[in-house]
Amino acid sequence: MDLETRQHIRQMYRDWMPKLEKDYSRHDPYAGGWINLIRFTPIEKNVWADIRFIGLPFLPQFPVGPFFIDFADPFKKIGIEVDGKQWHENKAKDDLRQRWLEERGWEIYRILGRQTYGSPEDDDEDYDMCDDEENEEDESVDLESSEGILRKIKKDRYE
Repeated sequence: MDLETRQHIRQMYRDWMPKLEKDYSRHDPYAGGWINLIRFTPIEKNVWADIRFIGLPFLPQFPVGPFFIDFADPFKKIGIEVDGKQWHENKAKDDLRQRWLEERGWEIYRILGRQTYGSPEDDDEDYDMCDDEENEEDESVDLESSEGILRKIKKDRYE
């Protein structure tokens, strides 16, 4: 993301946050034309689709200090980082960033790029989107998929 886009996103969040703070429980994190500023990578698109499908109140590319968290709930200080191998080659730098965020009260979950794609065993005919109640009640959460990780976050932190 170039510097101009980063500055623009920071300003838009600064403008939007007072409105969100007033009525957090009713905010729609998916509304607003500002989302068009964000160019998701393919794996971020997958996670964003899962976030929307599950109904979590995460905001994309949320600025925290000098950093941007891929997806964040700034009120509960929960962040999701989507780790593609080309973006996180410097483990030491990532660890420093992680510690910096945690020292400020953030809980960061990491989703690997490969976890954002359905497994080869997935059979679309076996999945009925209308049967979501049964899926939510299933105690065996697939922590090897982004959807499973996000469902666990929802269960542990939002229910």
